[in-house]
Amino acid sequence: MGFVGAPGGMRWKVGGLPRISRMGLKSYRMLSAISGLAGSEVNMFRAKHILLSSRDMAESCQAQVQSGANFADVAKSISQCSSKDRGGDLGWFMAGTMASGFEKACREAAVGDTVVTETEFGWHVIQVNGKAIYPKSMTVQELSELYNNQELLENYQLIDVREVGERQCSPLSRMAGCYESDRCPLRLLHLSQRGEVDIAKLDHFEVLPMSEYEVWADSVENAERFDKSKPTVVMCHHGVRSAQMAYYFAQQGFEDVYNLTGGINAWSMAVDENVPKY
Repeated sequence: MGFVGAPGGMRWKVGGLPRISRMGLKSYRMLSAISGLAGSEVNMFRAKHILLSSRDMAESCQAQVQSGANFADVAKSISQCSSKDRGGDLGWFMAGTMASGFEKACREAAVGDTVVTETEFGWHVIQVNGKAIYPKSMTVQELSELYNNQELLENYQLIDVREVGERQCSPLSRMAGCYESDRCPLRLLHLSQRGEVDIAKLDHFEVLPMSEYEVWADSVENAERFDKSKPTVVMCHHGVRSAQMAYYFAQQGFEDVYNLTGGINAWSMAVDENVPKY
């Protein structure tokens, strides 16, 4: 019997940046709007598991892993779940999408722990590989309030993930004229292509092109460049690609991530008509 996990959801592409399948994006919207998943508590998990038929087998397997056996190798050899072909890797999944006992074990374990639990599918040896807080939503009106409150603004980081037309990869050194990061109390991560930045932009943006993931990945993921504890707002053209990157930042340990509903287009329509539309 296989173990049924989250449908759709996150997929990974070359270069390390995530993309969301159509099913995953639908789930993102539904769970955010209906289930009240977004909040301040951990509600995204990443785990590997080995599915077995008895407690004795699971505990023996756990002992092997804790003694140094490679989890993926053990999963491939004995797991009764189809995930064995991936070394037991279930990827990231959202709260409420796994069997309750499985999610409870992941929630209670520390990242890096290997634990045993039982569900209706059988006995599981679980290795918890990550925890995150699900991204929330922010309207352009709420973002406008931030811009009008300098004290509050200083506590936020904002992210723009736009792409349009052909990719135009520019060295980071050429971005220096687009922002004043040292003097800007609000560091607005600008994950976009230069073409879009030239068409329409907001003040105080720090340019961080998606196409240059290999350049900035280590500094972002290792918290050398940005503060993962600060509230972080992600924006694109219409709010779809920013959902994708909101996932990415959450999975990298950013604790309070918001997707800007409607993106810069909504800002131009509802807040500042002087920002060009495209």
